[in-house]
Amino acid sequence: MQLYSLRILVWLLALALPGVAAASGADDTVDFDALIASLCQKRVVLLGEDAGHGAGATVAVKGRIVEALVDRCGFDTLYFESPLYEFLDFEERQARGDAQPFHLADAIGPMWAGTREFEPTLHWLWQRSRTGALRLRGMDVQMGGISQHFSERELPARLAVHAGAERSACEASLRRLTGWNFTASH
Repeated sequence: MQLYSLRILVWLLALALPGVAAASGADDTVDFDALIASLCQKRVVLLGEDAGHGAGATVAVKGRIVEALVDRCGFDTLYFESPLYEFLDFEERQARGDAQPFHLADAIGPMWAGTREFEPTLHWLWQRSRTGALRLRGMDVQMGGISQHFSERELPARLAVHAGAERSACEASLRRLTGWNFTASH
């Protein structure tokens, strides 16, 4: 099992980061290399949205930031504000060797993966995840959505085949996650 350094990036929807949107190149007030250098020292970096809630330029800039932080600074895990179940399915598919780029796009969701501006980042994420250089995760415990095929179709079927204590433990875990029942041990 590969150990990760716990240098984490989090791709969020609604966190405003003043000044970061300017790193797109349209405004020279932010030095992209200086921004990356300052973020390299962090253990966790949260990447939010601009006031347009996912505008194309912000999606492209976040992609550039992620690439730089992984390639230059050694960040090794990227969480999306997307359902965690779809990423578990994606990881299982990778382990079996039958993962495809569309599985990754489905896990990320159409808010980002369905945009033209995200395409280069999606390709880059696919390559890095295939080599093990980057671990991809979801952080949302909600189930369902436009592209959440695993949680909508396959997860209930998996629960149905388990019996006894294994099923009870699995159901209890899902109830804890979907009910937002977290304790210090979780």
